[in-house]
Amino acid sequence: GMIRRLFDRLSQGANHGDMLVSHALGYLAAARKGLSEDEMLDLLSSDEEVLGDFIRGAFHDPPEPRLPPVIWSRLYYDLAPYLTRRAADGASLLAFYHRQLREVSVADYLAGADRLARHRGLASYFDAQPLEIEREQGGNAPNLRKLSELPFQQTQGELWDGLEKTLCDLLFVQAKCAAGMVYELNEDYRAALEALPEN
Repeated sequence: GMIRRLFDRLSQGANHGDMLVSHALGYLAAARKGLSEDEMLDLLSSDEEVLGDFIRGAFHDPPEPRLPPVIWSRLYYDLAPYLTRRAADGASLLAFYHRQLREVSVADYLAGADRLARHRGLASYFDAQPLEIEREQGGNAPNLRKLSELPFQQTQGELWDGLEKTLCDLLFVQAKCAAGMVYELNEDYRAALEALPEN
């Protein structure tokens, strides 16, 4: 009850609004290992419902069709005491500090059509990324975030054609094995086979 009162307070129009809070918490709950702040801002900016809600309430049109960073920063400031940072996939990721925060977010913001929408949003986001990223010190490195999240999000989002394409893509398989994620790749196949419709 206390967690729901917190989320309700944050969702009030005088604070952050229901659209931003529900989608942000939904994405965070749907992520396999958490999300970086840049990923969260990218996801919210590419979410047509969130961006449309922001533009309708804005006093003037934004210079680009993107959520201003300050909008996420304000929400993050209010959520920060309830979040933690963890190192995973070579990045610093935000996750829920306590299991019950995630459970309430899943129950309230990942139910029914919202569950598919959040997972599909994440799948689309990671699918658009390259398999390798440039390192600051030169050369390329595997995109661990894509390798980790994409098959999981496609499975949870019931994107069967995309999932088949990903798990049958030899470049994806090679990149995941080269990154030392063989066990996780095996888990991707197991989860996909369990989730795929029988037909």
